[in-house]
Parts: sequence; structure tokens; C-alpha cells
Amino acid sequence: MPYVIAINLSYEHHTQDQCAAIWELISQAMLSAGFQRDGRLFMVNLPEKDATTLARRTLDQLASDLHSRNQNIYDYLTRFYGYDVAHTTNLLLPPLDSIEVEENT
Repeated sequence: MPYVIAINLSYEHHTQDQCAAIWELISQAMLSAGFQRDGRLFMVNLPEKDATTLARRTLDQLASDLHSRNQNIYDYLTRFYGYDVAHTTNLLLPPLDSIEVEENT
């Protein structure tokens, strides 16, 4: 089952252009690390511990790269969390308890 990493940027404290540039760097780094993008989420088929370690290592490496430009990647983040896709509820679908199954005999 895929594991998802969600990253949200601080548009309240940074300009749209700054966030777009940082997002592009994050996206490239996560894709290079083996994640697949689904909108603003990054998915990987790894166990939780491996997925979170890889995500942290990827952003830490990006932080190290940006340090030479006097930028801190973590200043741009408001959320950096992960979760198992199995714990996701698709709210575009009706609630499970409202689905009735009819058996035709």
C-alpha cells in the first residue's frame, strides 16, 4: 500500500513566486528520490519508516543545498507529514454506510 508525504508551503509568509520556486525544487528532489506526485502529495510504495526516512533525508539534502544561498527550506513549510493511503477517505464518494448492495437471484 502506498505511503503519502504531504507538504504544504507558507504562502502567508512568502510570495507566490518564492513558493513556486521552492515547490519546484521540492518536487524535483522528491521525484528524484523515487516518489510519484499526485497533485500536492508524494507517494511511494515503501513501509512507513522507510518512506518517512527517505522524505526527511530528501528535504534535509535540499536544505543543505539551499544553505549556500542563505535559504532555509524549513522556513517555507507549514506542514510536512506522512500517512498510509489505507487511512484515507475519499470524500468525493458517498459514505460507505449509505451504499446498499442488492443481490439479484
